[in-house]
This record gives sequence, structure tokens and C-alpha cells, in this order.
Amino acid sequence: MSMMAPEIGSYVPYYCSDQELVRRWDAVAAAMKKAGVDYIVAGSQTDYIGQYVKWFTDFPTQSEYQAMVIFSQDKEMASIWSWGGVWDPANPVPANVVPPTYAARGIARRWSRGLFSSFNYTCTYDAEIVVHELRGKGKIRVGLVGPAFMTIQACNHIAEHLPQAEIIDFTGEIDAIKAVKSEEELAILRDIAGQQDDVMRALKDYIRPGISELDILTKMKHLIDAKASENGIYKVGSNSFGAPAHPWHEHFHSKRVIEKGDTVTCLI
Repeated sequence: MSMMAPEIGSYVPYYCSDQELVRRWDAVAAAMKKAGVDYIVAGSQTDYIGQYVKWFTDFPTQSEYQAMVIFSQDKEMASIWSWGGVWDPANPVPANVVPPTYAARGIARRWSRGLFSSFNYTCTYDAEIVVHELRGKGKIRVGLVGPAFMTIQACNHIAEHLPQAEIIDFTGEIDAIKAVKSEEELAILRDIAGQQDDVMRALKDYIRPGISELDILTKMKHLIDAKASENGIYKVGSNSFGAPAHPWHEHFHSKRVIEKGDTVTCLI
């Protein structure tokens, strides 16, 4: 496994340690051995509600762009990202571009293809790479992790083109491991909660009559991005006192100007 924490620290302001990643991989490998699972195929599609690919790699997906991780019982890992990459079925070669080298801790092969859910013909691109990785492994047991983040086309393609494999849902077992936080993970969670508190306190002093919901939204994003946030959901809503001030998502209804006595709701 390639471990490159000193280099990643030169590029990324916020990341978990090599030791934390190894702890996760060791726990997964032990669970796989206990269940007789030879390979895991883990999928992710968004960073908003948590994801499996980042948990394995410490590198997040973005918006709705999909990614997968293939993880073996002996802890060899390959990744697949919705990204530019040439795919030649006669001579498949990983592009080794995403994640960038300094962030590719533990990843042996970094595949990428232009997979976009809005282009239906691309919806098996990641599954074709999974099949390429696992086809020659003989009779194996494959655990899908987070199939809800995969397209139905991908799941069907994997099952159809790996007839020698027994495919099971292994999500619950990984969730049970993820749910028990290490001291490092707890420290990260507390730090993130503290960042949110800091931003809310700053907004309390910033919000005033005459500014718009969009002004508040922009200020909120600036404050949290300055703290090296990778992603997030930002909502602002306002209304006359006593009326519901629903926090709408992003720019929806964001032109309203705050008046004296209004109620303002913010969510980070």
C-alpha cells in the first residue's frame, strides 16, 4: 500500500492520518474474512449525506459524480472515478489521475471514465471496470457496499458479467464498523461542530436589516470555506415575525431583503 501522508499535508489542509486509514482497512479485512467475502465493491455518489468511498480513501466525491472502490480481503484497493479517461476494452489501462498521486493513499490502481447519470449509455462504465478487475478471480464472494449509490444498470451489469461470483449486500457490516468512531474521528467531528458554531456566531453579528438572504448565504459560504470545508449544505430563509422562515436550499427565494423585526433561519 502506498502511504503518503507527509506529501498530502503539503496540499490538503484537512485530512485523516495514515494510521486511521489503516485502522479502517484492517477492520474491514477482518469482517470480510469472518463472512467469507473476497472482495468489496463500495459505491458513492454524493458527499452531502456521508459516503463509503471517502471512508475508504479519505478523498470525497463531488456533487452527483459517482465513484467506486474495489477492496480485497488482503487489502489491495482499486478506485473508479467519474472523470476523464481513455477506456480500451482490448487493453484496459488505469489512468492513475484521480485521486491525485499525493491523495492516493493505499490505492493500487486509479481508474477513471466519463460516467454521467444523465447520459444513460454511460451508466455501466464503472461496472465494466469492476468486471475487468474481478473476472479472472474465479469463484468469489463479492460484497456490495452502498448499492443505493450505484445505478441499477451497474448492479445488473456486475451480476450478469460475473456469473462465477456470489454477490451479497455487505453494507450493514461496514456500517457497523463505521459507526464506532476512533478517537481521531471523534476529534474531527468535534472540530467540525466547533467550526459550525463559529460561523453561526459570526452570522449573528452580520445579519441586519437591508441585506438579502443571498448576502447571508454568500457570507456563510465564505466563512466556512475559509476554514477548509470540503463540502456542505447551506440554507437561508426569512419572513415577517411570527411567520414560518423556511431555510430554502441555496439560491431558492434568496433575493428577499431582511426587514426590521424579521425572523431569519440559517442551516449549515
